[in-house]
Amino acid sequence: MDIQINENYKLTSDKLNVIVNKKFPKYDGKGKDANLTGEFGWKEIGFHPTIERACNFIMNQEINTAEASSLGELIEVIQTCRDDIKRHISA
Repeated sequence: MDIQINENYKLTSDKLNVIVNKKFPKYDGKGKDANLTGEFGWKEIGFHPTIERACNFIMNQEINTAEASSLGELIEVIQTCRDDIKRHISA
């Protein structure tokens, strides 16, 4: 399995888990002298027994990192995330 949910998250799997991967920028070194390369990679950030739990994890990550300043904006973030998940899981 290799399903991209949105710009920042994708699902992969192994024999036992559905794995949530998050996009991250790559650097050309370490420490304060490191510079962005302009490339991106994927980092495994969650291991779940079902697709449903993996999708709930992504939803919670999106909610917790949202820069919403009102309930209306937060509802918009939730709806966008739900739409992304539905579009890619049911395709």
